[in-house]
Amino acid sequence: MGILKRLFGKKGTKMLKENCSEEKIPNYSINTNVGNITFTVNMTKEEMIERHQKIEENKLNPNSCKREPNDDEIKLQVKDFDNKYNWGYIGNSKAGIRFWKSFVDASATGFHHFIVAKDDFDYVVKKHNEWIERERELSKTVELNFKGKDLEKEGKIDEAISSYEENVKLGYPAMHSYHRLVVLYHKMKDYENEKRICLLIQDIFEKENEKRLQQALSNEENKDLTDLIIEAHKENKQLFVEGRHFVVYNPYEVKKYKLRYNKLVNKYGNNQNKSIGILR
Repeated sequence: MGILKRLFGKKGTKMLKENCSEEKIPNYSINTNVGNITFTVNMTKEEMIERHQKIEENKLNPNSCKREPNDDEIKLQVKDFDNKYNWGYIGNSKAGIRFWKSFVDASATGFHHFIVAKDDFDYVVKKHNEWIERERELSKTVELNFKGKDLEKEGKIDEAISSYEENVKLGYPAMHSYHRLVVLYHKMKDYENEKRICLLIQDIFEKENEKRLQQALSNEENKDLTDLIIEAHKENKQLFVEGRHFVVYNPYEVKKYKLRYNKLVNKYGNNQNKSIGILR
């Protein structure tokens, strides 16, 4: 019964049929565990009953779909969404928005399948798989960071360095391992590897800052902050704006590692291997 039970009680359908009219129902209020919610339903009582019955019919038919796909479209199962596609629509891509809307429309009307363009499908699956892989890399990065921290506490510096270097090879843009390698190599007076990590930080995290810059500039809420965002990017500084709950632009701190690298070169010379990715 779903929405009818919440609106009219257990005998909602029967009551509506007995009292059905063409009068439009302006709004309803529902008490929930988060408070009272009021919404507008621009349908007559009869239309609401018919809609509910159609939804129930769709749910009972495992092959239900709004229509059959065209040649450039594909039919997908609603139940597969969470496992196969749900990370692929994140962001502001038009393909992702279309994909999400088709899924939501089908779910709201009880259909077991929904239709999307093949190009949108390919895009969303690709983005979903990229997200899953990124999450796997993040999980491994966190694991290696904790391992490195524990090894440092135990005084096993060489092993800690090996753990952090595994993260460097993994390539996930998380600063902790890079920072700890800079500190540990400096303590060991291994200035060549210290310089190598400083260069890697510049190479990897400046690219990440460019991504964050573009994300900040593309946010419609920031349309009046373009100059401030660009200036913060140039200065490698966070940008806070009064009244915002989140930082408008939050770059990785790269500037200090540039300065550190320059000091190392001035003091110890530049014998850095041309290939900054070569490990110790």
